[in-house]
Amino acid sequence: MDNFDYKKYLVENKLTSNSRILNEEVSDDVENYLNELFESYLEGGDSFEEEPGETHVFTMEEDDERYKDDYLFNKAINQLQNSPIVLDYNKDYTGDYGKVTVKAGIKTISISFIVPEY
Repeated sequence: MDNFDYKKYLVENKLTSNSRILNEEVSDDVENYLNELFESYLEGGDSFEEEPGETHVFTMEEDDERYKDDYLFNKAINQLQNSPIVLDYNKDYTGDYGKVTVKAGIKTISISFIVPEY
């Protein structure tokens, strides 16, 4: 271990397993789950308080009964803590909502998008 360069590992943030996890991207199962949440939200109705072209945000909370014991919801919160993602959703199915951004708070997931014109 005489050649171990701890400065390199600190600079690259690879010293601990937690720091390595922080640099990982969102897993496919979480991204699919978030796409499903977005699509099910839109299926609930497409009337928005915002005008077309404005941003609409909806937030899901961990203590909501629908997500309380949901493994993927909690996994998504953990994976989104450090960097929001843009969903690659099916525009043919849902319509074009522009760039759909997903980010996490401490116990929440927020999805924002542009309200389309009808």
